[in-house]
Amino acid sequence: MLSYLVGEESVLVFAVLRRGPIEVHKLPVGRAELERRIEFFRDLIFSSASPSEPRGDRAAEEVRAGRELFSLLMGPVLDKVKKTEHLLILPDGSLHLLPWSALVLDHEHGKRRFGRGWQYLIERAPIHVVLSATIGAELRQERRRPRPILDLAAFGDPFNPQEVSQTGSDYPNMTNLGAVIHSLRLSPLPGSRAEVTRISALFPRSSRIFLGRDATEGQVKELPRRVRFLHFAAHGILNRRFPLDSAVALAIPSVFEDGKDNGLLQAWRSSRNCVWRPTWSCCRPVRAALAAKWEEKG
Repeated sequence: MLSYLVGEESVLVFAVLRRGPIEVHKLPVGRAELERRIEFFRDLIFSSASPSEPRGDRAAEEVRAGRELFSLLMGPVLDKVKKTEHLLILPDGSLHLLPWSALVLDHEHGKRRFGRGWQYLIERAPIHVVLSATIGAELRQERRRPRPILDLAAFGDPFNPQEVSQTGSDYPNMTNLGAVIHSLRLSPLPGSRAEVTRISALFPRSSRIFLGRDATEGQVKELPRRVRFLHFAAHGILNRRFPLDSAVALAIPSVFEDGKDNGLLQAWRSSRNCVWRPTWSCCRPVRAALAAKWEEKG
């Protein structure tokens, strides 16, 4: 298990094995530089996946960046990574946004496979990225859990009003939440309706779908605790500074009131749902307005 702690001037990585003492290593990179490197790597991957972008030089740059990040984040524990049969990663800060599977390491002794002398980290061993060691342990016990009450709960094309207002005092850590969400101009997602409907057809015996005005945060909270698959087809809102505050935008109320749902299902909250397989179907996340507001108050 590798657990990371991101600081302003450096990053600590804790290596925990089944046997032996815990190792602690200090990585020579601060929060801002790490965020820059991760963003650069993500942009390369997005560009390489686009059919309008040439693959050649861009793909080579992607491999180089993936190799540099692997060396930075796992270089001090390389011997353990190469020996492990299962890699459990506990990220922190911007590391939640890192596509760990796409990191690159070189084959030993110059070996070549698939015509290349390197491999992706996911080719080395299975990878699990979790919020905490406790959640990792829970996932290992998954097969012992009782049969789910509901096979699928799916949410799609949430309703977003054209105008929103707010009553009462401001929400904690957010200024004028209604205006911020309105500024995002979240467009309808009619294709997500078809997506959710088709997926539900795979579970004819036990599924529920929530569309439009019914795709609310409240409906998520009222689901039975034993849901096998929880599927969201909606806009994603990314908070770069505090990734666990990132959210899926469900049906947004026309009026915001203190103590009531605002339509934003945050990652930290959804992780508490006792579901077997949460699935997030989001396009490239909406970033600027809401993320900026969060960061101003952070």
